[in-house]
Amino acid sequence: MKHALALLLSFFLFGCLGGSYSSYGEYRNRNRSNLAKIESGMSKSKVLEIMGAETHYDMTNPYKTEFIPAKEGMVEVLYYYTDYIDYRRGEDEMDGMTPIILKDNKVVGWGRKMLDDADFRQTLRIERR
Repeated sequence: MKHALALLLSFFLFGCLGGSYSSYGEYRNRNRSNLAKIESGMSKSKVLEIMGAETHYDMTNPYKTEFIPAKEGMVEVLYYYTDYIDYRRGEDEMDGMTPIILKDNKVVGWGRKMLDDADFRQTLRIERR
């Protein structure tokens, strides 16, 4: 009886921890699909509503938040898990993340290329990292 109760409890706990996705692939696909709904000028609260706040095993939405100093205030970057991470090839978590860039709580851009683009960084007056 104790073993059956322990087994039942473990299924319940793992079910709760796993969220509503059966795989990381489904989680990534959902985030990519929701990312397509993000628009320039959108409020941070709307981004959070669209992207959701679910946790899937060890991934949360957003996975990471970063504040980057700019000449006039801070730029906030929300990172979402959207791409496969191949650890065998030396990739780390950030290789699988898509950043959404906010200034004054409004979307000003998204994507790794935009975040790394020198002209974009100069437009936002982002200081060097």
